[in-house]
Amino acid sequence: MKRFKLLSLFAVALLWLGGQNSNAITLTAVAGDHWGSNESPVQLVDGKTGTKWGNGGDGPHYAIFKTDLPVSPTSYVLRIANDTNTNPGRNWKTWKIYAANFASDEAATKDAEEWALIDAQTDVELPTDQYAECVITISGDDKNFYTYFKIVVEELVTPGQYMQMDEFWFKDYTVDVSAFAEQIQKCKDFDLTGVDEPLTAEYTTKLNQLLSSEDPSVIEKLIGELNTLQAFITEYKDKTFAPLSAVGAGVWGDGFWGNLIDGDYGTKCGGGLPNDGAWLVFRATGGAQPFVYSLVTGGDTKSYPGRNWKTWKIFGANFENVADATRSADGWVLLDSRENVGQDLFPAENLNPATFSFSEFPDGLDKPYYYFKVELIAAYDGTAYQMTELEFLTKQQVEDTRASLLAEFDDFDVENLQVEPELADVKAQYLAKLEELKTTNDVVAMSKAYNALKELRKQLQASADYVAGDCYHALDGNTAWGDGENWTKLVDGDISTKWGGGMPEGGSYVVFKAYSKSTFGQYMLVTGNDTKNSPDRNWKTWKIYGIGGKVTDSNATRDNSAWKLIDSKENIGQDRLPGDNFVPAYFNISEEWTTAYQYFKIEVEAAYDGGSIQMSEFKFLSDEEYAAIRDEKVAALNEASIALADLEATLNIPEAVKAQLMEQLKATIGGKIEAVGAATADDLLPLYNETMQYITVEVPAMIADYNLVEVDGVYQIGTANQLVNFATFVNSGEMTA
Repeated sequence: MKRFKLLSLFAVALLWLGGQNSNAITLTAVAGDHWGSNESPVQLVDGKTGTKWGNGGDGPHYAIFKTDLPVSPTSYVLRIANDTNTNPGRNWKTWKIYAANFASDEAATKDAEEWALIDAQTDVELPTDQYAECVITISGDDKNFYTYFKIVVEELVTPGQYMQMDEFWFKDYTVDVSAFAEQIQKCKDFDLTGVDEPLTAEYTTKLNQLLSSEDPSVIEKLIGELNTLQAFITEYKDKTFAPLSAVGAGVWGDGFWGNLIDGDYGTKCGGGLPNDGAWLVFRATGGAQPFVYSLVTGGDTKSYPGRNWKTWKIFGANFENVADATRSADGWVLLDSRENVGQDLFPAENLNPATFSFSEFPDGLDKPYYYFKVELIAAYDGTAYQMTELEFLTKQQVEDTRASLLAEFDDFDVENLQVEPELADVKAQYLAKLEELKTTNDVVAMSKAYNALKELRKQLQASADYVAGDCYHALDGNTAWGDGENWTKLVDGDISTKWGGGMPEGGSYVVFKAYSKSTFGQYMLVTGNDTKNSPDRNWKTWKIYGIGGKVTDSNATRDNSAWKLIDSKENIGQDRLPGDNFVPAYFNISEEWTTAYQYFKIEVEAAYDGGSIQMSEFKFLSDEEYAAIRDEKVAALNEASIALADLEATLNIPEAVKAQLMEQLKATIGGKIEAVGAATADDLLPLYNETMQYITVEVPAMIADYNLVEVDGVYQIGTANQLVNFATFVNSGEMTA
């Protein structure tokens, strides 16, 4: 079986512009079978890494493409597709290449008689490494020039598998020199308007060399280089940065290093760090002379903090030619070097910006640079790395950034914040860091101050919520699907978290502490984030206890004999605790509660159905808090009832009847809303839901049923339902018209 080795260059980097060779030949897909428009023969010759030609079925599969110049090829390159390493059976095993010359694309059909076989490969073992590139020598000795080529894939490594290949291009070939005239004219006609000076100079120099040369090999080479420059200019002329080359080994499928400079916070670079590091070479359109730079952490850094960067370097240079800007090129100038950067600068937060000055140019770069190189040497913890974005900032942008960072803390009135006495020094730390963020000229110190402020604010706000009674300190409990869903989440004041797990024998419980001793008449439960899919996890039966006397955090245990029952609920159904996500439900305290308690215990004895429970939040409600909630419900019902006027306008019945009917409906709605306004916590949610259903569903349906057809001034009762409605209305004594 034939075997082919990887191109040695690929072991170092993905070549810029997708890795395709720089020559005068452009391949264009004409026809072929494929699996959808995103995996057609177009993707086989588009010059891009990561796209591919693919199709299912038994085959054979074919692709037809043409060259812009007549060629006689002697070798070609196949680039292995993105996931062949996990699906090796998709590789080609046996295939043929045919060539021909046609007058038009329409004539270049799959079964045309003109096709001549120029290459046959049988029983080939291609590599399976992701994006491996294989040079294959054409088996035939046909020296003719052709413009149309057909690939026929006859057999895969695993018959019946999905067929795929990332890229195809000719490597070695001879070009019909007489065909260069058109290509030269295209190079002359290319518009350089708006292109920066160094790139314009490079293109103009190569064009002048082309126009003065009579050597076919030089002409071919220069046309190829100019075509490559044209493609580069066309794609990147209006973009801030252009990726030139980047690490290939270990990169995740969606982790291409060009994502680091694409201006999109929805993408990132990432992968496993090779032994010689990961890197990116890129060009700044128009040149860049930043004062500082910013790195933005990945979108899931909170879950994977070890992927943050720890040690890296940034270089700058000004090369005469784009192709000269390689990783190992001479001329790179060290701009910044970072070692052992920790979480004080890169916290375990998603999309968190960290700003750095250039260590070698602390007052900003000394001149504009057109080429930059980033060398990542180590990740924070482990070998996996990621980063969302690299951004260059001017001095004004730094001040704008400072202003935006400070704005995040404008509404946090720390001086008037009521916190636990022992956090007085934390307040002082917060004010000191805030002043540092306002005044420091060191961007690294600015980032550290910003990150420290966020943590201090979180700590102070949690204490303020505790003092205000908006959350409690959990002391003990059981039942948890994991640390992220343990008993502390029930009383943390955050409805986005929840307490949940399988109930052990003896039930589930949580013991918690309030900031001060109090009594309450009602409380609130908030259902979990996925209760709609798992309504059986709602609580069905539970009890709440308080404990007084000489109690401390250490002896407020589940089995303390001094617990006093303050509330008991049994067989609570979905009218009281709905099977929907994040729904607040309200309950009266069932027992007489006169002694103020600071320590509490909840014992959940049964789930609504099954052996698992969950709940997002628990909170005692003062009478004032409950009254405010009830007023909000009444306001929502009054808002919904405004639509009754619009419904009245659509009602086609005698005016006298309409007036009496609407008066009756408004009175009924008003009575129901009044009942909600007087409801206790136990009745609030059922009455509110019932009234909202009546206003938004039942009343519109009722009015629709009352609508009559008017014929020659006479209203017609057309359905049995309408007859029943009017009879009921008349018999009620409400109708006198």
